[in-house]
Amino acid sequence: MRLADNARIAAWRLLTLIPPHIAEEDEKKEDAMEALMATEDAQVRKNLASHSLRCRNSDNDPATRHRHVRLLRVQQAQTQLIALSRENTNVRSLSISLNQKRK
Repeated sequence: MRLADNARIAAWRLLTLIPPHIAEEDEKKEDAMEALMATEDAQVRKNLASHSLRCRNSDNDPATRHRHVRLLRVQQAQTQLIALSRENTNVRSLSISLNQKRK
């Protein structure tokens, strides 16, 4: 159970990094957040893989399949949100408007 809980906790940590990524205007900070997201994602995968190995008949276990489907959904959402966040020019436009003086 601990491995499943650790996977769930890492997934929630991963999801909490998305809103600051969307609001961030600096690409270097976005890169750092994406690296942290990749670390959390690797932790989720590692814990789920270890949990599956320890469970008997994990391939036929509906709960295990459900966890993997939910992980896939989180990863797809994360990929889409990061791509949209990178395209979000409103944050950069607002920053330029508020932080730079007109010439």
